[in-house]
Amino acid sequence: MEPCGPGLRTRHSSPVLASQGSPTTRPRYTLVVIQRCQRCIHNLNSPLTQTFPACLFPDGHQLIPGIREVYELHLAWLEAQTLEPERLVEQAAYFWSIDGRPTRHFLTCVGETLKLPDFCSSRLKSFIATNSFRTGYATHGLFPYRGKFHPQMVRGILNTIGVGPGQTVLDPMMGSGTVPIEASLLGAWAIGIDVSPFCVFMTKTKASGLTMALARAEGALERIETIFDYFARRYGVARSGNRQAASRDDDLHRVMEEGAEYVVSGRRFRDRETAETYALLLLAFLDTMGYMQRSQRRAPIEQFRGVLERYLHCCRKFQRFRSAHPFELGDVDARRIFQRAISQLFKRIRWLRKYRGKAYCLHRKPLNNIAVMFGG
Repeated sequence: MEPCGPGLRTRHSSPVLASQGSPTTRPRYTLVVIQRCQRCIHNLNSPLTQTFPACLFPDGHQLIPGIREVYELHLAWLEAQTLEPERLVEQAAYFWSIDGRPTRHFLTCVGETLKLPDFCSSRLKSFIATNSFRTGYATHGLFPYRGKFHPQMVRGILNTIGVGPGQTVLDPMMGSGTVPIEASLLGAWAIGIDVSPFCVFMTKTKASGLTMALARAEGALERIETIFDYFARRYGVARSGNRQAASRDDDLHRVMEEGAEYVVSGRRFRDRETAETYALLLLAFLDTMGYMQRSQRRAPIEQFRGVLERYLHCCRKFQRFRSAHPFELGDVDARRIFQRAISQLFKRIRWLRKYRGKAYCLHRKPLNNIAVMFGG
């Protein structure tokens, strides 16, 4: 029996039985077995000699700090299998360095991702610091939409199915717009639809925040009380008080839907900069209404100022990074869909899956180059 390679023989037929030898021979034969096994393992370049998860990836592929979930390692492995090194530098979600070159995602996230007011809880600050590579980068930090995808996970999935510049992604239930924004960051054209005017408004505002001029929005901080009073008179204020939860939710929903409807209904502004500035300020106001509905420990003006400063920080940080490291963004087309059109949409999607699509509805032919995802 030669368990560790040719020529390895102990006093006994099996290395396991070496311990049965005499006291004077046992250590010598045991040491021989260990040395030969180590030599064989080293010569075979076995994964057993590598640390986990380094053994999963080629040399030079460095994972982003803080990865601890199995699905993250799986997506990272799929990215490494799917994308060439050059594309990994530009698109990777789970690597901070490829052959010594930092990835675009890592450079986007480093530094203070979200500017949180001093009155925010230590729990929230800890969550943001721990998950800086998962969420909160670019304009994903605008409005804390409950139950949305982790943007980093969405990017990993898009990379796995081959989405990149020149391709198209359709999200028929876009929610907060995580999928369209990530597709845009990868250079793809993104189409997002939703029945909620607020979701359409939120997605459009996040998309415009990637490139919009910020001077007028920054100037609004000097007139924060006037801005808040204008929105409060125009759309009302959601208050918590002592009313029942259902009544408070209806009040907040009314304020948000009316504000979003005003923007997405096609109202004409003087110019694009005015429209984008108005949308960013309104989204910050509606975000403040959400905080007020849950708690009134802080004055509304103070809440509004903190939210707007956080929005401006997110937009400014990304725009500065893109100015220093230029790359093309894909267009985002966010649209509202009505109930009567939903059934026809899903009939079309089922037809695509049955006759033209494969997994994830990714079509690599030039005429059918579209990926369909269900986002949030």
